[in-house]
Amino acid sequence: MKRKEFITISFTALLLKACNLNPINNPINKVMKDEFFSYGLDNKASFPWIKLSEDERKKYLSPLKLFKVLRSHKVGNLVKTITKIAIDESQEIIACSSIDGKVSIWHLLSGELISSYSHESYSRSVVIGEQGNVISGGSDKRIKIWNYLSNQLSQTLETPNNVGCLAINLKANYLAAGINYSDKVIIWNLKTLKQIAEISGERFWEFELLEFNDTGERLYARFGLGENRVWEMPSTKLIRAFPDSHYGEWSYSSIDDRQRVLATASDRENEVYLWDTVSGKRIQVIEAAPASDGGPFDPNLLLNHNGSILITAALNGNIRISSTESKEILQEFPGEHESEISSLAISNKYLVSGDHDGNLKLWQFTA
Repeated sequence: MKRKEFITISFTALLLKACNLNPINNPINKVMKDEFFSYGLDNKASFPWIKLSEDERKKYLSPLKLFKVLRSHKVGNLVKTITKIAIDESQEIIACSSIDGKVSIWHLLSGELISSYSHESYSRSVVIGEQGNVISGGSDKRIKIWNYLSNQLSQTLETPNNVGCLAINLKANYLAAGINYSDKVIIWNLKTLKQIAEISGERFWEFELLEFNDTGERLYARFGLGENRVWEMPSTKLIRAFPDSHYGEWSYSSIDDRQRVLATASDRENEVYLWDTVSGKRIQVIEAAPASDGGPFDPNLLLNHNGSILITAALNGNIRISSTESKEILQEFPGEHESEISSLAISNKYLVSGDHDGNLKLWQFTA
């Protein structure tokens, strides 16, 4: 099974490799952990579970149908690893960013490639706006807003360093960017693209996750060292902070729309940890693959909109759907990718998996 030859190794991993240190027990890790802090947590918070409704249970128990395969092409000898997938059923499009900097936009139902554009170097983030706009960030220190209806670049925003993550909230008209290797999170008005806020004062090495909650009242960030922050919007006041310290050379995370359940995984084990973001406590451990498989596991992961479902993709390509409350495995099936699954996305009707060969598979919920 193909490993991540083309993914940029995180700052932490490079630091540990340079010092020839074990990532679990080493003096550099201790210094980093000493800098971690907790703030604004509620230790008496009730558990954040949302029980599966009967309709949800039926949906996730019914075998998914492979609806369509979207195949990208190699650029020379470079494999177009899919780094991020965004899906919008209302506009009937899928957008994906890739390691070679290219952003591709596909028609959801026909599978037609309707538009594409490129950053000068790799792109790790893409979100879908309104009125035909697709927004992506790259290591070329640019955010590009591309209109797939006119097939033109609408606007470019310059950033201080490479863009690690993008977040969008259409209700509140916010666009946010987490800038890697800097001390900045920048927020713009989505309609005017005027900068309205900036968060600074900390060392933000690599952004693992950046998301607004469903109302746009909070902005959540997770960094590559397992540090979590929650800011109030639009004041950008820090309201919560806690370390989960669940990381390796590669780590993965996902959060529900309410920002109550955080899922994390690393390449070091087969388990996904679930965290209550209000108390900062680990509340569940779910296997992404049987330990008897022997590894390596390297589980990619995704929570559904309300955090009731965890979807994992292990290194062997198997996709597993589990209940976060009960840990029940609702179904497991081969992802049938020739290389490792590198990104997942979900909508009401579809699950999308992307791989290190630049291919997307659309799986349709049948119930």
